[in-house]
Amino acid sequence: MDSHLEIMPRFPVYGGWNYTFKLGWNVDLEKVERQSGAERVLKVPFLEGPENIQYKKFDFNIILPEGSRYLLPSFRHVDCRNVRVYTPQPALEETRYMHHTFLDSLGRTAVKLSFENVVDEKRGKEVVIIYEYPPFAGLRKVVIVALGIFVVFATRIVGGWVLK
Repeated sequence: MDSHLEIMPRFPVYGGWNYTFKLGWNVDLEKVERQSGAERVLKVPFLEGPENIQYKKFDFNIILPEGSRYLLPSFRHVDCRNVRVYTPQPALEETRYMHHTFLDSLGRTAVKLSFENVVDEKRGKEVVIIYEYPPFAGLRKVVIVALGIFVVFATRIVGGWVLK
């Protein structure tokens, strides 16, 4: 019986760099968003990261705050479900889904845009997202957590009276 040990280097020693990576960041909303009536306009850079690089496949994910609502489109755009998204390069594929995180009651509206052959010339351009965010939507999570705590305490109090 033979045993073989196969060792793969962490980075390619010979040949080209063909490596898939993810680049993401969090940013304060006040820096990239403005309010225009009932609508909110979010402008984020289209291309960030290393310079002078061509991206073969490029996925751009936008996760909006919980409670953001769809708007009716009023002019030509990439959107098919009412959150308006404008990109400097046409997207090959656009996917809408609900992204759920800790203590979300409804989930967050998310848009995934897929691009191919993105070049460094798009650096400095922006992706513009227009959506509606009702004033009470920011309080939804606080109210749900407070109601949950109230129900726990009320159950304990009522349970204490019943067991006496």
